[in-house]
Amino acid sequence: MFVCPKFRNTNWRRQSLLLDQQSAGELLRNSPGGYFCRKCGNSYSRLHSLNRHIKFECGVEPQFECPLCHKRSKHKHNLLLHMRTHQKR
Repeated sequence: MFVCPKFRNTNWRRQSLLLDQQSAGELLRNSPGGYFCRKCGNSYSRLHSLNRHIKFECGVEPQFECPLCHKRSKHKHNLLLHMRTHQKR
């Protein structure tokens, strides 16, 4: 099952998801197999990387915040790495 990150539509086929994203203007596929963000022009070789970029990075405020120093991150794994700096050695 594939889920459209913009509209949260569920599609059972990958091709349906691609068509959904193309019609929304979010996805531009280049002939050699790359995927490009229409907002910023970043390119990705894999569709899931573009989807992650659209959901967490492109024009989106960081949503993960350190409870100790309030540093914000766009990705949870980056926040977890940052939080290690607060641990006592």
